[in-house]
Amino acid sequence: MNVVTLTLWITSLFSKFLMSVSNHSCPIKLDHLYIHFKATTTISLEILKYRNEDDEQLVANWLAAQFSKIQVTITIQETHLKSHLVKTTGTAVPLIAGPIKVEKMIVSTIRTDSTSGHIIIARNDKLVLKYLQMHPRTIFSKSRDFFAIVLMHDPISNILAEIWIQNQVSNILLQSCTSGNTYIYLPFNINRTSYIVTNEYSPGRSLSNFNQFRLHVSIQNRPPTAITKFPRVLQKNPIYANLVQRKDFAGVDGFLLTNLIEHLNLKLDIFGETGVEKVEFGRVFPNGTATGTLALILNHQVHLSANGRFLMDYGTTMVEYTVPYSSDQICAVVPKAEKVAELLILLKSFTLPAWLMIMFIFVICSVIWYLMGTSRSAWWEVYSLLHGIPVKISPLTKQIPFLVSCMGFNIIIIGLVEGTLYRSLTTVSYYNDINTLEDLDQSGLPIAPTFFTFTADTSKVMKNLKQRKVRPTRENILDIVAYNRSIAKLERKRDIMWVLKTNFVDDQGEPLLHIVDECFTTFYISFIVPKNSIFLPTFNDVIIKLFESGLTNKWYEDVQFSSFVAKMDDMKVKTETSESISFDEIKAVFYVLLLGLALSLAVFCLEVFLEINWNCNYYRKYGYISVKLPNLYFKK
Repeated sequence: MNVVTLTLWITSLFSKFLMSVSNHSCPIKLDHLYIHFKATTTISLEILKYRNEDDEQLVANWLAAQFSKIQVTITIQETHLKSHLVKTTGTAVPLIAGPIKVEKMIVSTIRTDSTSGHIIIARNDKLVLKYLQMHPRTIFSKSRDFFAIVLMHDPISNILAEIWIQNQVSNILLQSCTSGNTYIYLPFNINRTSYIVTNEYSPGRSLSNFNQFRLHVSIQNRPPTAITKFPRVLQKNPIYANLVQRKDFAGVDGFLLTNLIEHLNLKLDIFGETGVEKVEFGRVFPNGTATGTLALILNHQVHLSANGRFLMDYGTTMVEYTVPYSSDQICAVVPKAEKVAELLILLKSFTLPAWLMIMFIFVICSVIWYLMGTSRSAWWEVYSLLHGIPVKISPLTKQIPFLVSCMGFNIIIIGLVEGTLYRSLTTVSYYNDINTLEDLDQSGLPIAPTFFTFTADTSKVMKNLKQRKVRPTRENILDIVAYNRSIAKLERKRDIMWVLKTNFVDDQGEPLLHIVDECFTTFYISFIVPKNSIFLPTFNDVIIKLFESGLTNKWYEDVQFSSFVAKMDDMKVKTETSESISFDEIKAVFYVLLLGLALSLAVFCLEVFLEINWNCNYYRKYGYISVKLPNLYFKK
């Protein structure tokens, strides 16, 4: 027997000894732990000590040996609590009534995306409570992980409820080495204040019924994604007939939140007042403090912030995002270009290079026509041909193809000019708008930004635009952009489009503002939750289903269209009422026509009389009448 074989034999005997000793001193149900941690790939064993006990170490070694058989990474660490610190300043939730005994328990666990597990081994629940007080943000802060507590003695308090209250941990069970019982706490059960002790434990489906659990949510008015005052068109839609004015939220954010609440059977508890007209998304300062709805998430005052925000870095790692359900772009809103004067419409039918090319063709055609042997004014004949002016030409055979090509060119140019004239009479023409960031840079307009910064882009154009950032002096900068035409503003493209169509138009309904086609960047939009929120995987599952069904886009379009129609109905468009033509006015038209015909007849008779009188006088003087016909003279 070599050294390696001897070492393996001794190790095997020692492991069997530890297993027998531990299993005898701690008769916990190992199959319950196997089922509970079946989705994990790593398990950490945390031993809580305040004296030099060996029982906890033996149990930890035995559990490590058992879990190593199922290819799970095991780590063991010890935490020593000083004996004079074990005296707790408070107590956990007391056991007013004993745990409910259930022979066979199928537990619906909350959905999680974690593959990490933790087993805390301690002598009693008093040590675990002290551990929570001394280390509130250690293991239990990762609330989506799997947890188990192994106690040497039966619990005397509802320690699982205390862990839930402080750290929102629900995927957890407790086992006692004294009685061998398995304890479970169900925070989303109808009876949320009691333990369940069972002999047979097995997990069921992912939890989808939260039994009216009170969900604290932050949501405020933000048209068009979250509104409490519904447009009239939306109120008549049977899909939204159950919405209550001034209480429920419409818009993609509001409908998404409503479906989350209904699908998961939660009870909505909105933080603060819902009538606030402006959302304070907030920011994080260098000292770590925060403002707005971001502060509510960081301070764990709400479970969810339901005003969609951009998926970007807000200066903190203590928030998490749901899956995106929409996207939007940051674009510049600038004044609309000036209208083209009516007298200049025909000049705008072609560009300057096109006009120069037409003039060049006219000169070339005039030279060609002159060289082809014409004896008349060459430039006038070519000008007449190109512009459709009647001119008498007796062409030679060799000149006919050239004249036909000039006439074809005339048809094309005249058609384009007439089409442009028709379009100018039916539509409003503008000069070129600002459509690129380079155009925005060349315009010289100062920029009133929002939270978006230019630091991520180091191009020359971005540097120039960054230097023109100004702090706005008024809250509504769009009024200055539209009427003073002296500044540009950054806005969310999708949200601002419907505002431009309804709020910023002239008397003829034409827009006063323009969105630059080339935007700065595109962001995904999602909700935010506190770091390690246990609700995040469940929320993501519901949001994905709603997004893939197309409902999020439909909700947005419904509210946007309804708001647009309601706004257009409220706008007082000045229209001149036209009266129908009366019979007397029709007679007056014919009277004018008859008067013109009568005058024409009188002039014709006068010409005939003068011609006859002239011929008579000519006959008396010369003795004959001459009738001028082509190359012929008739004499009497």
